[in-house]
Amino acid sequence: MRCETIKINSIEDLKNEDLLGKIRNVLDNEDIVCVKGVLSKPQCDGLIKLSQHHKKEENTIIWKQTGLPQWNSLKVGEMPEYSPPACAGSYTSFSFDRDDIFPDLQFYKNFYLSLSGIETDFSTPSSYDFNLRLNFIRYSVGDYFGKHRHGYDNQKYGMILNLSSYDEDIEDLRSGTTVWNSKGEEINTKHTQDVGDLILFNYGCVHEVDKVIKGTRWNVILPNLIK
Repeated sequence: MRCETIKINSIEDLKNEDLLGKIRNVLDNEDIVCVKGVLSKPQCDGLIKLSQHHKKEENTIIWKQTGLPQWNSLKVGEMPEYSPPACAGSYTSFSFDRDDIFPDLQFYKNFYLSLSGIETDFSTPSSYDFNLRLNFIRYSVGDYFGKHRHGYDNQKYGMILNLSSYDEDIEDLRSGTTVWNSKGEEINTKHTQDVGDLILFNYGCVHEVDKVIKGTRWNVILPNLIK
């Protein structure tokens, strides 16, 4: 398993068909992609502030449980899927069913649709077959998310935008980082991914977030689709 690192000069580069084809090939091989410098640190700090400004009690979930259901991979009428059964987590999630309040995230819609080939229209809730959900996730000291995978049928690829810088002073390589498992191999992106970088992955790939031992980690999942 490998992580393909791609550097872009601007958001406009994400429209390049050759680049999209290269990313698809990597993801379909169950490897992962790290796109460097998608947003700046001030932009990421601004997104965190906006998520807290617009958060609502009903959209804030504090996870402290074992056997987390993979809600974002469910079809209408299906029961939650536990995968693997021992999946556990501790983190806080802030969910939004609209994205116009986050100007710096507007790039992701056309990029995701072009990359995945999913035919949908995000313009109004009545015009698409998928419910859109943006998830801002905060991991504080002691928080983690155990090994899990998502349903591939609804959403081919996942996107995680990292909003935090990793603390290089922490000797524990696995502290608060995402660890990926595929084809019997494991990869950690601590020394690859930094603030403002976008991780792309095959939605069926097993992954986990190791326990945070210092500071706070923020990321945003772009997008979660519920069909």
